[in-house]
Amino acid sequence: MTELERELDRILTRLAALPERHQVHGADLTHTAAQRIRDLTPDTQAPRVVPRIGTHAAGAQLRVICAEFAYSGGHETEAAQILADLRRALP
Repeated sequence: MTELERELDRILTRLAALPERHQVHGADLTHTAAQRIRDLTPDTQAPRVVPRIGTHAAGAQLRVICAEFAYSGGHETEAAQILADLRRALP
């Protein structure tokens, strides 16, 4: 398991456990991290702008963005750091 995968698992667990009052803020932080990782992803067919989707789908969206990043051969150290920063910022 890579550091990127470990951080992603930690975040998905954290998002699933967020109290309802923190879910919107958590989704906003997750969207920002997903966009940063998408910006690091070498050119793919996926759109450059990560759309905002429902609060409860933020984790699934981040998982897809990270999978596309890993598949593209992007440098994982910076993406893993983005996820670590997100994990620390989540309420």
